[in-house]
Amino acid sequence: MKKRYLILIAIISYLFFTLSNVPAARVIALIKQQTGAPVDIHGARGSLWSGSADTLLVNNVPPIDNLTWDINTLYFLIAQLNADITAQISQQNILGNLKISPLGTVSVHNLRSQISGEVMQSLLQMPMGEIAGDFIFNIKEVTHLDTPLPLANGQIKWKSARLTLTETVDLGHITLLLEPEADTLRATIENKGGALSIQGTASLNPQHNYELDLTLTPVGQVSSSLQQGLGMIARRQSNGSYSIKRNGNLKQLGF
Repeated sequence: MKKRYLILIAIISYLFFTLSNVPAARVIALIKQQTGAPVDIHGARGSLWSGSADTLLVNNVPPIDNLTWDINTLYFLIAQLNADITAQISQQNILGNLKISPLGTVSVHNLRSQISGEVMQSLLQMPMGEIAGDFIFNIKEVTHLDTPLPLANGQIKWKSARLTLTETVDLGHITLLLEPEADTLRATIENKGGALSIQGTASLNPQHNYELDLTLTPVGQVSSSLQQGLGMIARRQSNGSYSIKRNGNLKQLGF
């Protein structure tokens, strides 16, 4: 029995040593050739285990720059790929952990990032209005990456949130709690501070059909233009709050 373990350790050590000396660019080119994955990578350096790349291009995703990876080799003992990654999107830092299961399922864990409102607006390609503040992502898990709608479980905070349409509105600090349900992404929305109190839910399915149910309650005195603006997008309730209930497809909104 002891001899078998020594042989197994020797084989694993040989594979680790061999693969650690294979250039990352060669491995990535081979993977793309064999799988036809819609991925292009430029400026790859280092090895399969630990390396970096200038730019990673994936379909329907903004360019990922300054990518680095460090594979946790112990996970190979359970036939799983596990890598700590860092990267940038539009010069905004992103940290996370990438996992590929023995069945080929890809997921991202402990995803963390802080993105400015200006960059977020460009990523969302908002058809109208301007947003300001900082978006802080603390996502426990992202799954279904090979589907039209990746599902996330975690939290997004919009700090010092401000929205400008006809005028700038202070929305305080907004929190979105994300929870997947079957193939649908659902979010609970609330805020603290600001000119409006926000409470509600939102959902999105793989066909990009959405449902939105929000209650907006003015805090203290608000301008007449803000009241008029709220009246255009929401139904005023007897208690002075405004209700927004919408459903449709994001393509109809220009997203």
